[in-house]
Amino acid sequence: MPAPASRESDVRYRECPRCREVMNRRNFGTISGVIVDECRHHGLFLDAGELEEVEAFLRAGGRAVGEAARGRAAARSMPPPPPQLETPRTGRQEVVAETAVDFLWNLLFR
Repeated sequence: MPAPASRESDVRYRECPRCREVMNRRNFGTISGVIVDECRHHGLFLDAGELEEVEAFLRAGGRAVGEAARGRAAARSMPPPPPQLETPRTGRQEVVAETAVDFLWNLLFR
């Protein structure tokens, strides 16, 4: 009886539907298990059912867990930061994302 095919043999790198460049594949939120296709020029492309999986991940608190995992990975891969100098704040305030698109953008690219 032949061995079942591994998931790695099923991996296909797709072309962006807009520019036709090969897109990268990445695990949404670092740990969600939802593999999304990303064009460096045109953003994310989701397959059927992936939006629901992303939503379930976010509703289950995956954002905080993913940020913690990214923080731990960054701490392991980067040298310690230099000592902070006393500098005055510029008064810039962070804008709160109000739409789902803004939320996903901030989650992926901030």
